Amino acid sequence: MRESGRLGGAGRLKPTSDLAFKKLLGSDGHKEVTRGFVADFFGIEVAVDDIRIENPYAIRPVDPLAGVEELTRLRQTFRDVTVSVGVADVVVELQLRLTEHFEARSLYYLFDRFNSHYDHAAVETAGGADWRYSSLRPVFGLNILGEPFRTGEAALRMYRLWDPILGEAMSPELIRAGYLDLTKSGGLTARQEAWRQFLLTGVAPIGAPAYLGEASTMIEYVNLGGEERKMVDLMEKAIATYEAEMAYAKRRAAEQAHAEGHAEGHAEGHAEGHAEGHAEGFAEGSERATRDVAARLLAMGLDRAAVAKATGLEEADLDTPRSGR
Repeated sequence: MRESGRLGGAGRLKPTSDLAFKKLLGSDGHKEVTRGFVADFFGIEVAVDDIRIENPYAIRPVDPLAGVEELTRLRQTFRDVTVSVGVADVVVELQLRLTEHFEARSLYYLFDRFNSHYDHAAVETAGGADWRYSSLRPVFGLNILGEPFRTGEAALRMYRLWDPILGEAMSPELIRAGYLDLTKSGGLTARQEAWRQFLLTGVAPIGAPAYLGEASTMIEYVNLGGEERKMVDLMEKAIATYEAEMAYAKRRAAEQAHAEGHAEGHAEGHAEGHAEGHAEGFAEGSERATRDVAARLLAMGLDRAAVAKATGLEEADLDTPRSGR
């Protein structure tokens, strides 16, 4: 059985790999899996025939010499799934690593999808002065996250347009922004937890609905088509190359920063040590000279008070042996 860093148990692609994610929810031939996902996370029950996948899973001919940049751009097409489920549009996106503005980005694409239906209604059927708005339809989004999202134990958060004073949501509901944190399990239903476990392992847990078993089989490497296998291999190679290059670049940058910091610290330390030593030596020499003068004056029989005043020393220090090296 083929082993890979992007493969889960029993030679399956990890569901959170880009290609597998799009294959699971964006395949026209496996709409039962999509139907189950929409029902489990959005509570929308819809017949399979009423599901229309807007950006269907497909693999264009693969260039064996495709570079990292080209494959990176191609990966983006596998990270989101948009389906029409009759009463609404559902947008599902994979966001394993949280970026600084990912929440704003997720809302941007959600509203962008909502706005995309503007002016799509037929004039003769819409009616009214504002007929262009009649084609707007609800859009529900779910972002699947691989890193902790917010504090608390809740794994799933669904945000709606809400009036906190009246305690009510806008009706009819037009926008829903959801976030599924795969690192947590709090508050999930049994089926949502089954999805979470499947997304983490690629294996449908015991007692999971039949469509998760179907999903598990879909991403077995041995069941992939030739073009799919080629794409998986190229993507994994590109990702491995990219990660190796980044690791090398970071190591070299760290080594260079260490070397520069060491050289700079050595130079600064040398300069500071020289200055401090010079100052300390000067002070010590000056003190020794002063005590020598005081000793000679006392030996000549001069008054102690007068010697102290002339040298700046305290009378009590006149008898202190002078320091030497």
